[in-house]
Amino acid sequence: MTATNDQTASAPTAEDDLPEAQFGPHRFYAGEGGGSQQFRGARFNVADMRGARFEVADMRGARFTDCDLTGATFRDGWLVDVSISGYLSNVTVNGVEVAGFVSAELDRRHPERVQFREIKNAADYRAMWDTIERLWAQAVERAGRLPVAALSTQVNDEWSFAQTLRHLVFITDAWASRTVLDEPRPSPHRTAAKLVPGRRCGCARH
Repeated sequence: MTATNDQTASAPTAEDDLPEAQFGPHRFYAGEGGGSQQFRGARFNVADMRGARFEVADMRGARFTDCDLTGATFRDGWLVDVSISGYLSNVTVNGVEVAGFVSAELDRRHPERVQFREIKNAADYRAMWDTIERLWAQAVERAGRLPVAALSTQVNDEWSFAQTLRHLVFITDAWASRTVLDEPRPSPHRTAAKLVPGRRCGCARH
């Protein structure tokens, strides 16, 4: 919900909108040599595919969500209109290690990352919490300008604003209220009211 993270344009997702498949020097097209279309549009949920090999595969428009790609190798591939988000460490693109560049740019865009890493004492924690509350207030203010239906709308399979709020309420109740304050039955409605004054928490009861 920050302005720098807003997607002003996204890669085409419909099959008909995707560019023609391109391949490296191994074959001219995926169908050569008996290529199969049996996995087109397939979903692999919680699949153990360690060590799998995909050769001359047409994976245009494929989505990888919450996948561990440690040690993966992409050779002679075409990465066009590709969006990647996640934890990066020792990521090499065409012989150039890019994780450091990405991290430095994110620190420039979001200086709160640096503030968080440099926490050393209680005063630093309080200052960081003030930063978190400021950023959350900005997100809530922007969400308040959206139509009510948009607050429950998912984009690209990501959580909606209401779902994100519900998760924050749960985490606050599970850790702050229950674990830290030892409240037997914390009230999510009270917490939601604190997070977003004048709005309901988006849970099933509402």
